[in-house]
Amino acid sequence: MTEGRDAKNRTQGARRGFVIAVVMVVAMLAIQLATSVSAAVLSSRDADAATRQLFGVVGDVTIERVGRYAQAADDAVGESVLELGRGDTLSNVDTVAASLYDRIHLSPQLGAIKVGWANGDFVELRRSADGYTLRVIRDAPSRVVEARRYNATFDLLDTAVESEDAPYDPRDRPWYRSAVAGGGTTWTEPYLLFGTSAPAVSASQAVSFGGKTVAVVAADLLLDQLAVVLDGLPVGSDGEAFVFDAKGTVVAAPGTYSARIAQIADEEGRLATRADLGISAAGTPSTDVTDYREQASYAVLDRPFPSEPPTGWVLHLRATRSGLAPSLSAWEKTVAWTTALSALVILAAIILIARVWRPLTGMRSRASTDALTGLANRHEFRSLGSRMVASAAADGAAISLMIIDLDLFKQINDHSGHAAGDDALSAVAAALLEGTRKRDLVSRMGGDEFVVIQRIEEETDEEARASVERLRATVAQRLAAAAPGVPGVGATAGFVIDREASHTLDDLMRLADHALIRGKRTAKGATYVAGAKD
Repeated sequence: MTEGRDAKNRTQGARRGFVIAVVMVVAMLAIQLATSVSAAVLSSRDADAATRQLFGVVGDVTIERVGRYAQAADDAVGESVLELGRGDTLSNVDTVAASLYDRIHLSPQLGAIKVGWANGDFVELRRSADGYTLRVIRDAPSRVVEARRYNATFDLLDTAVESEDAPYDPRDRPWYRSAVAGGGTTWTEPYLLFGTSAPAVSASQAVSFGGKTVAVVAADLLLDQLAVVLDGLPVGSDGEAFVFDAKGTVVAAPGTYSARIAQIADEEGRLATRADLGISAAGTPSTDVTDYREQASYAVLDRPFPSEPPTGWVLHLRATRSGLAPSLSAWEKTVAWTTALSALVILAAIILIARVWRPLTGMRSRASTDALTGLANRHEFRSLGSRMVASAAADGAAISLMIIDLDLFKQINDHSGHAAGDDALSAVAAALLEGTRKRDLVSRMGGDEFVVIQRIEEETDEEARASVERLRATVAQRLAAAAPGVPGVGATAGFVIDREASHTLDDLMRLADHALIRGKRTAKGATYVAGAKD
């Protein structure tokens, strides 16, 4: 059975389980309708359990939304690491600057993206009020800083040369050191951006070449915008949600606390803590809903985030039962007086579950797909792609992976606007879906890069390569048709076949990416197969 069908079956199974759960709840309430005094006691207990469950669901939704917000930094860093994986130094500032712009302009939650090299070179693209500022430092005794200002569409406005009294060395910064010491994406503790009262946290990852770290890529995630995410949660008018780190530092808080948090940053030069907001320290929470507890007139949930975003972040959720679930509170009071009204409570519960279930299923779908194209996003690609590679290895089948990069795509945005660019990306996605099988995995990895994983049954290498070339050519034709006023647009592909089940998903990505990069140095608009030197 294919991965696509497995995912569909899992979704259908979850829905069947939900229907069964609803039927069971209704059946229990119907039985309670026939009881008298004991029914009132049991209904109160059921209301407590329902509140705990609803609290757990809201907690899951909150963690998912905050995680998606923080994923922008992880994605930007990961994409830049792949692009810099050849071990290049800061040899072409314009190329590096354009690459950083491709990452930051699509993610308003990012304040800056930067690269520090092992020789001390440094480049940073930071968002400003009216555009972007690029700082470049090259390894020299004077450590002279070149500063460039760009407008919102990344047109160069001016260039200046500055000198620093205290030379900036990226190798001494926490984001650089943590990336070198750790594996994968690492996160700094929350901090205030230099010269501002804006809180941020940095995600970073090392670029390795030949077994050595040659550079570190980092992205600054702006935390103050998370207030909008927390304000939109379904916790009622008197409910609140906060995010703290392991030390009790405020990572995010509702908008009503923004003025207090900014005051502490301006006057004391530090981040606010949960004590500053009058929130007592939690115990040792687990990921179980039993973290729920009663505290005065509030129900409280303290739950840590999973491994991403940063470990050590803790969700603190508090709300009154009437604010979080008004229908459950009313139902409890009604059943206490008369069990004859239980039927109305059953109807209210069904409506509430139906209204909550639809948004939650929609959120799960959006969490696994790219919002623009509807293709699998990076997270879903890594999950399903790893399973496809493992399944092919277990069955002794071959697997192929191709990376498609759109040539001169930026010209579409510059010439016709970002709306035209979005239409072109949607056209490319449609071409990929039409040219592949339902069991194949098609993903947009971000920007103008797409990946296709296919299981090869009986095709020869030449047949597989011809199939990939046809798909690339179709994408190029569809892209050109979507942007008729932009000459030169097209598509280049890097391609790898694994018939020996000897590579992981990351290995296949690296090999295909190297083939793509190596090929584009020769000529764009072709398909390049990974070889031994990749």
